[in-house]
Amino acid sequence: NLRVKEVLNECFKLAHGIVACAFPLDHGIPTVAFNININGRAIAYVSDTKPSYDYMHYLESPDLLIHDAAFSSELRSLAIKYGHSTARDAAEIAAKSNAKLLILYHMSPRYRNVDALLNEARAIFRNTYVAEKFLKVLIK
Repeated sequence: NLRVKEVLNECFKLAHGIVACAFPLDHGIPTVAFNININGRAIAYVSDTKPSYDYMHYLESPDLLIHDAAFSSELRSLAIKYGHSTARDAAEIAAKSNAKLLILYHMSPRYRNVDALLNEARAIFRNTYVAEKFLKVLIK
């Protein structure tokens, strides 16, 4: 059975002992992020959001942080205007949350080559990669 439930700020249990916690983000429209715990491993998925430390208490040493990185820091004012983060913002969140691995995603199509975003993030948080189709990540 498929059951759909709208969540904004709560934790819920899924199958096989998986616990997911939803928390609100600042995107201009209702948007949530998720912290998913699977057998003692934490995966945090932070979708479209303005840079903020308001949700830091939801991110406690995630094994994997997948974070919005729509723009470079050169366009931070544009990122904030449209409710997004920069690669630098994502890296700072990763560092402050003690993440083990950062995956940048949701880059603006203006970046045909995302190396500049990757380098910007890696200058702050070395263990950073860019999301791509069929990317596999092993969490140990």
